[in-house]
Amino acid sequence: QNVIIATPSTLIALLKTVAYGWRQAAVAKNAALIRELGQELYRRLGNFTGHLGRTGQRLGAAVEAYNAAVGSLERQVMPQARRFPELGVTPDAPLAQLDQIDHLTRTIAAQVSVDPPPVEPPSAGLSRAGSAPQQVDLPGTAAGADTATSDPQAALPYAQIKGEPAPRTGKSNARKA
Repeated sequence: QNVIIATPSTLIALLKTVAYGWRQAAVAKNAALIRELGQELYRRLGNFTGHLGRTGQRLGAAVEAYNAAVGSLERQVMPQARRFPELGVTPDAPLAQLDQIDHLTRTIAAQVSVDPPPVEPPSAGLSRAGSAPQQVDLPGTAAGADTATSDPQAALPYAQIKGEPAPRTGKSNARKA
């Protein structure tokens, strides 16, 4: 009739088992919440990188348009304007020299898709015995970084792409004799 005869030692063991089950339920609930928050953050990062990529493209287009305008000014307008002093026009100030912009925007190394890859629910990684959950490799982590993009320099820090030496960590791989 749902009555368990318990001695003090079996009661303590039973209470510890129930407490462990409650802790595991709380961990699973927190893991599900973290997963939902992670998916939302991943979606937002995808949107942000899309906006940032379009901004970079438009900045690049603006630089190209500016350089085309400066080239047109130098080729078509300035030669005639430089002839004015020869004709007796005395300018108050010399004409300013306009330089083309040679700095371009930096491209985003790896595009992040808006839809995150499917991930198992946290409870699916636990066996009935309560063993530890399986490790899941996410894009951009050490295991998934090589497959995220075909660009070999995408995984390198910006300083190394520019040819600057990597920062020293203070640890040496050489063995002391």
